[in-house]
Amino acid sequence: MIKVSFVKESRQKGYTVIGLLRDGEIKKYTLSNIVFSELGSLLRGDEIDGDTLETIEYEDECFRALKRALSLLSYSDNSERTLTMKLLRAGFSRRAAEEAVRDCAAHGFIKEKEQILRLVATLANTRLYGAGYIRKYLLSRGYSQRDINEAISELVDSGEIDFDESFRRLAEKKGVADPEQCRMLAYKYGFKTY
Repeated sequence: MIKVSFVKESRQKGYTVIGLLRDGEIKKYTLSNIVFSELGSLLRGDEIDGDTLETIEYEDECFRALKRALSLLSYSDNSERTLTMKLLRAGFSRRAAEEAVRDCAAHGFIKEKEQILRLVATLANTRLYGAGYIRKYLLSRGYSQRDINEAISELVDSGEIDFDESFRRLAEKKGVADPEQCRMLAYKYGFKTY
């Protein structure tokens, strides 16, 4: 038998914390106020059935996954795919991880287009990489091929990046002038063959 041990307002606005007494131990769960009211606004001493417990456990997992996602996003930009994978590796179910990522994206915490534009500009202008290397790198970070190609085209069209100039600077920096060495350097850094 599972009983409600306590109900209190969470520190996070819009959430309620409930304690359930199971097998002599009290376990805390955090639910949104909406879900809490849908469950009938449980009171201390109420008994919980299996379906209600399943709902409570899932909602608590979603809450924890969202907290982890926001924490990860506070350290660095992540694509939706990368953030989902990090949450899965942290032990969250696919369903809870995907819901947390959807919430983050819906609230504007994941702005993939802006991230890609910033990364492409940095990789091309500062690190002096070519379009081929940039595409491979960003694909490995979970960004879509279409979004990467659009960002590269947008930055080239606006004049913010110039791959010919980037390669010239790279060759100068590496002290390469020989045509064969230039071809090898271009291949290594993802530029079209020069």
